Amino acid sequence: MNFSSTITPSFLIIADSHGKCLAPTIITSHYRVQTCSISGLQWNSKYDNNLSLFSLIQTDTFASLLSTTSNILFLVGINSVRHLPAESFLQQIDQFLISLFSSYSHLTQGKIIITTCLPCLKPFTRYQNIHSLRNNTEHYNHSLYSLSIKHNFRVFDLSLSPEWLGYDRLHINPIYRNHFANILLDYINQINIS
Repeated sequence: MNFSSTITPSFLIIADSHGKCLAPTIITSHYRVQTCSISGLQWNSKYDNNLSLFSLIQTDTFASLLSTTSNILFLVGINSVRHLPAESFLQQIDQFLISLFSSYSHLTQGKIIITTCLPCLKPFTRYQNIHSLRNNTEHYNHSLYSLSIKHNFRVFDLSLSPEWLGYDRLHINPIYRNHFANILLDYINQINIS
C-alpha cells in the first residue's frame, strides 16, 4: 500500500521579524507551514550566535526542523543589508548554502526559496542615507539571482512599495501585515512543493 499521497508536504519559513505576521503553524489541505521568526536574524552575525542563521542551523533544534522539512523559505536579509555591503553577505549566503546542502542533501534541487530584501528607509551606521541603503539593497536583490543559479534555489521577489513600511521605516505597517502574510502563503501554495 502506498501512503505517500497522504503525507502533507512540509514547508519551513525561517524569518527575521518580518515573519512575525505569520502564525507559527499553518495547516491546509495542501501543505503544512511552520514559521520560525527571530527579530534581528542575519545570515551570519559575528556578534550574536542567536541571531546568526549560520550558527542556528548547527543547533539541535534547527537540525531537527531541517531534517524533517521538505522545503524552506528564507525571509532574511534586511538586518544584513543595513550593516554590510551586499557582496559580503552574498558570500555569507554562498557559504551558508554550501554548509546547509552538505548536511541536508534532501534540500537540494530547488527545495530552497530566498526572498529578496524588502524596502527599508531606515539608514544605519554604514549606510547613513536612504540613497546608499537603497543602492545596497538593489545590488543584493539583483545579485541574488546569480547566486540562485549557482545553488539551484528559487528567488521570491518581494517588490513591495515603500508605502508598506510602518512608522519605523523598517517593518511592515500593521495595516498591511495580513496582506503580506497572504502574499507569502499564496506564493507557497502556487509552487510545486512536493
